Amino acid sequence: MQRIIAIVAFLLLCTALQACRGECTAPAPSPPALKQRIGRTVTCPVCGLRFDAGEADFTATHDGRTYYFLVEDHRDAFAEAPGDYIRINRSESRGQIR
Repeated sequence: MQRIIAIVAFLLLCTALQACRGECTAPAPSPPALKQRIGRTVTCPVCGLRFDAGEADFTATHDGRTYYFLVEDHRDAFAEAPGDYIRINRSESRGQIR
């Protein structure tokens, strides 16, 4: 009886190892690439958050200037009405590289 249990356990182990072989021998996925910091601080024109331009997932161009955003909704709001978010004095405009 013990011999039968040992054989069944061995067969189950072999089956499990064969099923696992494809998963266990596959290379581990690489971690997501970190965004490269480029050392230029920008400010989101919608919310005022300051961040490195390299961290931006979204951009928009208005009057030849590029504005940076971390959130798609902020980019979309800016694109609909950029004048609501750009200050009159361009040197104080948010979202531009400084």
